[in-house]
Amino acid sequence: MRAPQSNYEYQVGGTLPVNASSYVRRQADSDFYKSLKAGHFSYVFNSPQMGKSSLRVQTMKRLQAEGILCCFEDYLNDTQLLALRTVEHTCLQVVTIPREFPVR
Repeated sequence: MRAPQSNYEYQVGGTLPVNASSYVRRQADSDFYKSLKAGHFSYVFNSPQMGKSSLRVQTMKRLQAEGILCCFEDYLNDTQLLALRTVEHTCLQVVTIPREFPVR
């Protein structure tokens, strides 16, 4: 007997693609989404390799599906800021809904 074919791909490290079947929704998905949709400045703190970037990708997908303009700013990859990589600067990766564009 043969096992059924599967397109499942397990990924170790890095941001999961927006359509990854291995992404597991958590309470953070709902909390982050609701906070951003309400127009609040929102951030996610967690240890490395815990799904922060994948959470961002999934949340942006949900907001954009509703016609909400999102932008992602990653200041930590700016070569001029590499010397500033400290705990105080870990919050420089943010997803924003620009204030010039009202939330619908």
